[in-house]
Order: sequence, then C-alpha cells, then structure tokens
Amino acid sequence: MQIAVAVGARVVAVASPPNHDYLLSLGASEVFDYHAADWAQQVRAAVPGGVDLLFDAAGGQTRDRALDAVRDGGRAISIALQGIPLRLERGITGEAFAAAGRGLSN
Repeated sequence: MQIAVAVGARVVAVASPPNHDYLLSLGASEVFDYHAADWAQQVRAAVPGGVDLLFDAAGGQTRDRALDAVRDGGRAISIALQGIPLRLERGITGEAFAAAGRGLSN
C-alpha cells in the first residue's frame, strides 16, 4: 500500500473495522468494511467504473466479491489462493503467487 501511495495511486482498502485506522495511517484514502453485505458496491460508488487493480490477501469469498469492484479490463493479483482459483470475466487479467518458507538448518 505504501509503495502504491508513494507513486501517486489512490488506494482504497477493505478490512474489518478494527483495522480501518491503521490502513488510513498507511495511506488508504478510504476503507470499507468487508462485513457489509454491499461493500463491493460501496467501492464501485467511490470509484466509478471500478478499481484498476485488486491486490487480494484474503482469498475465498472475499476475493470473489472483490472482483465485482474491479473495472472491466482491470487486473487482479492474489497472494492467498484460499478456495477455488480465480474465475476472471469482463476482460480482467489475473496473477497469483505464493511463497513457502523452509526451516533453516545448521
């Protein structure tokens, strides 16, 4: 988030209410509560046409609902492949990546 803000991107975030102030302190311009039934529509109302890029760290149903906030032809990046793989429509392109750590041995 901080890198996106530093290069001039408008960042909107989605999180539970206890994390809203923290995300605002990192530079998010607006934060939405993913517990609200219509949070993706709230994002679309704040960003007419939809967001250019979704960076997903939640996966599952939250990720699937977040795709509704992405503009046609936008991009989705997921670092949490919880649930079935991304199903992209409306010209949205996507990438997913993950890292696995291995214990260090002497």
